[in-house]
Amino acid sequence: PEVAHLQVTTNATDGPNTTYPVEFTAEDKSGFYTWVAKFSWDNQPALTKTPTLDGVPESTRIPLGYNWEDTHWLVNETQFMRFQPEGTSKVVDRLSTPGAPLVDTLSVFSKTGWPLEADGTDIDAIFTVTAFRADNDLPPTEGTQLSADKIIGQADVVASGPGDITSPPFASDAAFINFVWTFDRAKQANPDLFIDDWKDTPGLHEETTSVRHPLTITSEVKEYNVHPGGRAFDTITVAGFPSNHGDFKGDGFWKADNDQVEHTTYGPFASDALLVDTLDLSTAPVLKKITTPAKNGVYKVGYTDADKIQPEAGGWYVVVSSFAGDDRVQPFTSSPADILERFFVPGTTPPTPLGEDPKVVTQAKPAAGVGEEFYDTALVTGDVPAGSTLTFEAFGPTAPGEPPVCDVAFFTSDAVTVSGAGFYQSGKTKVTTAGNVWWIETLRRPDGEIIHRGKCGAPGELTVVTATPVTPPAAAAAPKLATTGSGNLGLGLGLGAAILSLLGGTALTLRRRKVSA
Repeated sequence: PEVAHLQVTTNATDGPNTTYPVEFTAEDKSGFYTWVAKFSWDNQPALTKTPTLDGVPESTRIPLGYNWEDTHWLVNETQFMRFQPEGTSKVVDRLSTPGAPLVDTLSVFSKTGWPLEADGTDIDAIFTVTAFRADNDLPPTEGTQLSADKIIGQADVVASGPGDITSPPFASDAAFINFVWTFDRAKQANPDLFIDDWKDTPGLHEETTSVRHPLTITSEVKEYNVHPGGRAFDTITVAGFPSNHGDFKGDGFWKADNDQVEHTTYGPFASDALLVDTLDLSTAPVLKKITTPAKNGVYKVGYTDADKIQPEAGGWYVVVSSFAGDDRVQPFTSSPADILERFFVPGTTPPTPLGEDPKVVTQAKPAAGVGEEFYDTALVTGDVPAGSTLTFEAFGPTAPGEPPVCDVAFFTSDAVTVSGAGFYQSGKTKVTTAGNVWWIETLRRPDGEIIHRGKCGAPGELTVVTATPVTPPAAAAAPKLATTGSGNLGLGLGLGAAILSLLGGTALTLRRRKVSA
């Protein structure tokens, strides 16, 4: 295609080898341009074309019908209009989780078009993508220069013409990760084809992924057997929030921190068999809702008149802690199957009908450090023969990710006498190496016949032992207990002690704890 047509008029007095500069403003399109000079007899002025005209020196006369044209695409007659690759980018996932692949895309273009190689293919352009970790668990601000010590990954990506390119996957723990793309002329195979360096704006919202903090909430109900009108108490340990959680008020793109954790007591339920992971909490009966700040710490609930957990109806109850999530922390809901969060209120409907076969549900301490003590806990329900016993075995440690192996136990508890339905503890043990410890419980009749034996790798029967101690957040000061007038206010039976028999009618002599007013 012809993009310009220029005419040069010579002057006879100029003499041979005279230079006549010509120029034009090229159209706004990058690529190769070639100059082709032509001389046509038909385009000459009349005086030049008349060889017999008086007064015209013969040396300046053009031969009749003379035409000439330069060779096309001569190297010294070819020029290249350079181009500027750039792009617009957007992360694949706005929210992510620690360890998940983090990927960014860049839509590459050139405002002046994308020239071709001699073989007809697009010219390659090398872009560099850098993933930065933002400071203080907060989203970066647009235009903020991110420091090199915050780089979690970097890679070169080739754009073979306009279109989308994708970064390799990166991974990070909880943080805001910002992607910045750059184009460096010096990295290109032929830097002279390009106009200049280019850099994406750092700190863009669309170029940031929030790798949200995982939350853990562990808790333990202190009163496992509550009479109607009595009270239950719960100790809740919250960990995983960034230290400045609650301070971030949002910036118009990222939402403000959610500042509450909700603890809901559901019940009553006719049977503990209903308390499973798949329990529909949206339709479950609710006794009490209590909120605590969305910050790390140990919270004791149920101790004041404002947050008292005081059931009136008989049946099973469970406390479920939940956090709705926000742009910095993942949502979390504890399991209704957690036996450490259940308590029972004797009433007209027993949790397990007389004559029902014994059942055992277990939950091990979920985490411990090397050298720290840990244990397993079993909840026994049903009609248990008097004189039955429970034993607990611990196996491992096995490497994380490997299947559970329960061949030779490194710990076997003493036989724990089962005096009826209730909670029973294994006794404590510890290990000197990190790994996964698996538990198996066995319930036997007085004659030694096995009534129930757990399975290797059963849910809830895993203690993860880490190389460093598991340090819970500093405990909040325990509030004083409210005076209720209830004779059973202090019925806190430690794990491992038998609770009031639910079925057999056996009464235990219980000593009151002193209750401070």
